[in-house]
This record gives sequence, C-alpha cells and structure tokens, in this order.
Amino acid sequence: MQSFRLLKQFNDPANSWVVDRRKRLMPRDARAFPGDGPVDRFARALCEHQATCFRELAEAFEFFALVRKHVRAKVVADLCGGHGLVAVLFVMFERCVERALVLDRTRQGNFDRILKAAEQAAPWTSGRIDYLETKLHTASERVPKDAGLVAVHACGARTDRVLELAVANRTPVAVMPCCHPVATSKAPPALKKALAHLAVDVDRTYQLEAAGFHVRWSQVSERITRMNRVILARPRAQTHSVVTARSDSA
Repeated sequence: MQSFRLLKQFNDPANSWVVDRRKRLMPRDARAFPGDGPVDRFARALCEHQATCFRELAEAFEFFALVRKHVRAKVVADLCGGHGLVAVLFVMFERCVERALVLDRTRQGNFDRILKAAEQAAPWTSGRIDYLETKLHTASERVPKDAGLVAVHACGARTDRVLELAVANRTPVAVMPCCHPVATSKAPPALKKALAHLAVDVDRTYQLEAAGFHVRWSQVSERITRMNRVILARPRAQTHSVVTARSDSA
C-alpha cells in the first residue's frame, strides 16, 4: 500500500483512524498534527478555522506532495478546484509559484476559511490566490497558457477537458480522475468490458502520448480514496525548467 509522503505520521497504524474521518476539522483535532514543521503548522491552522475535513486535507496534501515538482510554474491553475486547498499549497511551499488560480463554477464557502488558515500559518500567501467563478469551458480564456494545470477528482468528462487544455497549451498537467465516463470513452469496447474505468485512463494515456506528451501514472494512498490514480503528463518537446528557485522544505 502506498505510504503517505507529506503527512508521514499517518504511516503509523496507530494514527490510521484519522484518515477516514469526513467530519469537519475542529480545534481539538490539531493533536493529529503535533510536529514543528510548516506542514503540521498549516494543518493545525486548518483545524483552528474548521476549514475542511480530514479526508479532503489528506487528499490535497498528498496529491500536492506527489505532483509539486511536475507541474510547478509561475502560475498554477487548480481546475474544478472546489475548496482550493491544492492551489494554496503550491503558493505556500513552492517559491517559484508566484500566483495560483482556483477555477470552479461556484466559490465554496470553506475556501475563505482555508485562506485565513493559510495567511495565519504562511503570511506570504496573502493576495496570491485568485478564485475564478466560471465554467470549465472558459478556462482557455481565463488561465495563462504557460500555467501548470492540476485537477483533483474533476468529475467524469471534466478531467478530459483539463487534459485537452493541457494539450492545447503544451503545458504540464496532473489529474486524479473520478467518475470515469466509461460509456462515452473512445476506448475499444473490449477494453471497456474487461477493464471498466481502468480502460478510460488507458485511453487517456494513449491520447496524451499521441499528442506528444510523456505520461506516467502514480497514486496517493488508497487509505484516502479508492479513486487514487494520478496521471502526470508533460510535453516531450519541452524541458519544463520554469525557475530554479529553491523550494521551501515541507
């Protein structure tokens, strides 16, 4: 089973109870994050502001830990970003990221709580994260063409729209799909019958490779979510060396 990369305390079986909880974080839950480092400090601030739940926190933190070096750019766009925690993490821990965008149809209420927690734990994040209330099909007009793209559980075909934008912009992308659209996928019927939702991601991979991208698969811990596959793609013809600034240790 995949271990935790950023929230390493949860690799201890004694702490496994924390990960599956879906209730909103409360100040008393800060005990799950006892460390002195910036990750635990931010997590405690999220508890203090009751900003999200354990599952969403673990999902965002571990996805970020997996993809942070792959998609970092001066601007990172979190598409179908919901609460925006992934975008906040990029601004907080990657110094080369000057700005982050969260794009979703409706601004979620807990985004403001997450921002307050971020500004408390890391004041340099203030004013560097923008929320774009708009539909995904407008992303090509609202998101800079050189922005790194991420999407966590962009439902069904929305993941495909994110990948299409990455292909159009020739920019690195990382997605963690969910609700795979098996019925409308262009994967061969035999694969869809045999592999179900896995066939959708296989077909996505073939399409990205055909478009000139290098693709690899990884995953976050299955203890966070069963939909834990992460697809990382980068244009082959492009060496994505944005800024060589040192990243904050996390």
